[in-house]
Amino acid sequence: MKRFFFLIMVTSLLFALGCDDDSSNNSNNINNTNNTNNTNNTNNTNNTNNLNCVDADSDGHNGYDATACPTGDDMCDDDAFNTTQDGCDNCVDGDGDGYGVGCDLGDDCDDNNGDVHDTCGGCMDADSDGHDGYDATTCPTGDDMCDDDEFNITQDGCDNCVDGDGDGYGVSCDLGDDCDDTDGAVHDLCGTVYDVCYLGDFEVNNSDTVACYSVTDATAFVLPMAGVESDSGVDSVAFSPDGSKYAIAGADLNGDAVLNVYSMDSTEVVSVAVFTAAHDVQIVNAAFSPDGAYLAFIADSQTNGANELFFAPADGSASPTNVASSTAGALDVSMFAWSPDVSGSARYLAYRGDLVTDGEYGLWTVDVTAGTLAPVAIESTGVSFGLAFDSAGVLYYKKDVAGVYQLWTTNIDGTSTQQLAGTVLANASADASIGTFSISPSGTTIAFSANAPNELNYDLYVMDLSGSTAVRMSDMGQIEDAVDTRGVSLYADITWAPDGSSLGVVADWMFTG
Repeated sequence: MKRFFFLIMVTSLLFALGCDDDSSNNSNNINNTNNTNNTNNTNNTNNTNNLNCVDADSDGHNGYDATACPTGDDMCDDDAFNTTQDGCDNCVDGDGDGYGVGCDLGDDCDDNNGDVHDTCGGCMDADSDGHDGYDATTCPTGDDMCDDDEFNITQDGCDNCVDGDGDGYGVSCDLGDDCDDTDGAVHDLCGTVYDVCYLGDFEVNNSDTVACYSVTDATAFVLPMAGVESDSGVDSVAFSPDGSKYAIAGADLNGDAVLNVYSMDSTEVVSVAVFTAAHDVQIVNAAFSPDGAYLAFIADSQTNGANELFFAPADGSASPTNVASSTAGALDVSMFAWSPDVSGSARYLAYRGDLVTDGEYGLWTVDVTAGTLAPVAIESTGVSFGLAFDSAGVLYYKKDVAGVYQLWTTNIDGTSTQQLAGTVLANASADASIGTFSISPSGTTIAFSANAPNELNYDLYVMDLSGSTAVRMSDMGQIEDAVDTRGVSLYADITWAPDGSSLGVVADWMFTG
């Protein structure tokens, strides 16, 4: 965000009111008044002269005149800032307090501040940057050598700081240079693109650390995690969609479960959630909403092992809201997904859990912006692992139908629930089951595994969601293992490259296509 500073010049206009010297005419008039020849009339004439006092400069002091106003105390009645008979120099008063060079009230130690004229010996912060201006005599403790520049706050120099985005960083700024002076959220990370972030005890044994690595620069950046004890373990890590913030969940010094949000470009820390309970609460699966405004997460805050779904503003402005509560350890939420920002709100959640009957996994959606949360039941049973939205806000999930796992879709309100065309495949024995699936970053393509055409071999397929024909990306051939399945893992995610050009899978075979 750019800041613009405007200097308003206030010009004091001093109006000098001149009086014509018509005393001779007055004398003639008095002389022509033949009747003014007694004492009473003479006294009246003198009183009239006394009443001729004039305050020409409106400073509250009548102008002195030996004849017309001998009682006047203002020798310089054309200068509002000279109020005594001590002299008539032109008063130079920049701040309008009556003090300044040549002013009868006296000098002004700070002629830019109308509230101060004789107490300048103390420290002052002229540019209101929170740092007193340095002066060897009057303020030796001041730490601002450049008190006319809010972005120069140290004694290291007084060059003019050029800061285009108002973050305090820029050319000749004491805080340092700015690698992007158009973005106030960034100043020192512009040249590095971190390709992967990871969690582990790679620095100290049994002490968790989160770091990001740049393949191009071959550099690693360890992320600060103030407020989370690394020795207690990190339970969840999430990054905002724009990459400017990250969230870490773990335990603090008191052993309480906490979820904090950190800025990639500063030391800012925001507390989003704190849970204190008799048991060791865990916050897991934290995820930002598509617009980065909210965080959703799972935590067993009430009963040990009873996982509940929460969401909270990522700026910590409100306490977490419980979306799906549970007090029984056997009934809980197992996974969730945010919808894309297709409605302009980006506030819908879909979640899976056995919240009604133990072992019966249903599917719900909910608008978290509603004043009263009203979950919509999509499925009551048979929902397997895997939830994802496409770019249009359609929800994809895996469902167990008579022992065969199928891919299904539904709208956020539960309408148009149906099996996904193009994923109905078969092998020699029966209809094929879907293993894992993933929607591309663009939300327009789906990748999935299925045991087709061979029952014990899970191959990789890709399909454009605008069509209905899946393309097999791998070929297991006729390799079969009578003991277990082969191919794409049923327990690891299919991962897309950010640009959607390639896929990463965990499998126990070698690609041939």
